Amino acid sequence: MAGAAAGTGLGYRHKARLGVKHVPKKGKILVGFRERSSSLLADLQRCEVLHPRIGGLLQQLGALVDRLSLRTGCRRSRWPSVTIPPP
Repeated sequence: MAGAAAGTGLGYRHKARLGVKHVPKKGKILVGFRERSSSLLADLQRCEVLHPRIGGLLQQLGALVDRLSLRTGCRRSRWPSVTIPPP
């Protein structure tokens, strides 16, 4: 957090834990951060604090998860998270 306060700019995060959830009303898989004190996920197009290799690919990551055969074996609304490890 000190890096953000010191003004390192955007794209400084190389690691994240993103929530994954199928939202029938939106007709897609959301990948993003959970809203404060809630199980809801923020519908993000991109995340500017994540490194551009990750932050600009949230929608593509959701589409990839949607195509996985894994989804047939579990309730789509219960996928817990995707962890992006540091490089």
